[in-house]
Amino acid sequence: QILVFITIELFVSCLFMIKPYLAIILIIIPFGIFYYLMEITVGVSGATRANYITNMIFFIIVNIAHYQQYLRIANQNVDNYELAEQLRNASRYDFLTKLKNRTALNMDFENTSNKNLNSYFVVMVTDIDNFKTFNDTHGHAYGDELLGKFAAVLRDTFGKKYCYRYGGDEYLVV
Repeated sequence: QILVFITIELFVSCLFMIKPYLAIILIIIPFGIFYYLMEITVGVSGATRANYITNMIFFIIVNIAHYQQYLRIANQNVDNYELAEQLRNASRYDFLTKLKNRTALNMDFENTSNKNLNSYFVVMVTDIDNFKTFNDTHGHAYGDELLGKFAAVLRDTFGKKYCYRYGGDEYLVV
């Protein structure tokens, strides 16, 4: 009976990833009550008395080790979540202009129940005239700087929420 009780207690405490102090309380209190009831009803042998302390120490050690494993897994999940969030943002924003990109545009407008949109809206598509010539004449570094400055003008004028770099020197504002 004691082994069955011990197995159930260990299973419950490990299954629900309970913190060590809670697991210890959840193990010691019911086990103590169970032990006391056995003592007053059928009696407990000397070996059982000696093993009681050993069993409690064993449970405490197992639960602390199990909780350490739980913390290690939880920390890995937090790191994975942060990485996933960074990747999601990287996939939705243009690194050069810091505006949303075409992927974000598709995601923002594919859901027709988007609460941020009114029933009517205006779409403006713009580009930088003769950008290829400017880029070829002055170099890609200056071309990138021009793209960034133009994006900053759009962002300051219309807000970042609905400004998109559509591709190359083309921008879309909703």
